[in-house]
Amino acid sequence: AGKTLSARTVFTGIAVIAGLSAIIVKVTFSFLDTSAVFSFLYYRLLEIPNEVLLEYFAAIPASLPFEWGAGLFGFLRSDSGTASVPTYFAVAALTRGSLESSSNAMFIADAWAQFSWLGVAGFSFLAGAIVRTIDLYAFGRGFTDETAVIIASCSYGVLILLATSLPTALITGGLALIPLLSLFVSGRGTMMVGSIRRMKGAPGSLE
Repeated sequence: AGKTLSARTVFTGIAVIAGLSAIIVKVTFSFLDTSAVFSFLYYRLLEIPNEVLLEYFAAIPASLPFEWGAGLFGFLRSDSGTASVPTYFAVAALTRGSLESSSNAMFIADAWAQFSWLGVAGFSFLAGAIVRTIDLYAFGRGFTDETAVIIASCSYGVLILLATSLPTALITGGLALIPLLSLFVSGRGTMMVGSIRRMKGAPGSLE
């Protein structure tokens, strides 16, 4: 039988996370009262991501050109200075007039900066496919300790995806590295290689 979370478990988890976050904010900004702490959390978690996303759509391409992959691949950069400054710094400098701050937005903003609406559609589809593939792989042998580790570890990658870019989430966030590591540590990678070799050596194969 599949594992599901009850409504009580979900609300308890949200309450615990909100409480711990509130404590961190209170320790960091001791002058805030209780209502101000939760107002800050609401603003930081729900409003700022949308504000930064709007900054990207307002700045590109009206003031900054689409990078067409130059922000991802260094060899595509030209001598004209395109993508010479990371987009999150360039957008912040345009919005606030300073390179001392940055505008980190979710992967949709990075996709827009690179490939316009084509990037938004393509990166969104790719991100969904990657997360769904991880889910299918993690639960492929039922709910095990390995499943719990993969899901917990990749949750950080999803947060990175919602805060930066898809390539960063794949490498730094571990959405690509963690399943690959699990594949070979668990022995499933070795079994797959062995199966492929047996298929190649089977009668009637092309080799």
